[in-house]
Amino acid sequence: MITTMQKNTQIEDYLDDKISEVHYAYINGKMVEVPLDYPKCIAKSIKVDNPNLKSLRHFILVGQDRSLYNPTEPLQRGIEDKVSGHLYWNFDKVSDKVFDMYLTYFRTQNKHYFRTASKLYRDGE
Repeated sequence: MITTMQKNTQIEDYLDDKISEVHYAYINGKMVEVPLDYPKCIAKSIKVDNPNLKSLRHFILVGQDRSLYNPTEPLQRGIEDKVSGHLYWNFDKVSDKVFDMYLTYFRTQNKHYFRTASKLYRDGE
């Protein structure tokens, strides 16, 4: 049984967390870091720095069909497209490997990286 004092101590452990976010958008043919309030962000990394736990999580815009958002694709749905009243694209957590492949695709324009990131994501990595 956890006492109130233990609960408060556990909560206080997280109050000192340093949380930093980096948002990315595809602008003028390049993936660049953008301000946190930029409306067309397509990927983000969130780092939680806690004395007890260090955590880095990555998120990418993913469609309802589990496809990764690709702004270079001419027939790609827009970021704000809706299906049945819900946004088609939502951020989903991805592995470090998927995130790295996704960013490498935009840096190199080599579709192999995008296909690999998509496959890894669909396979649950």
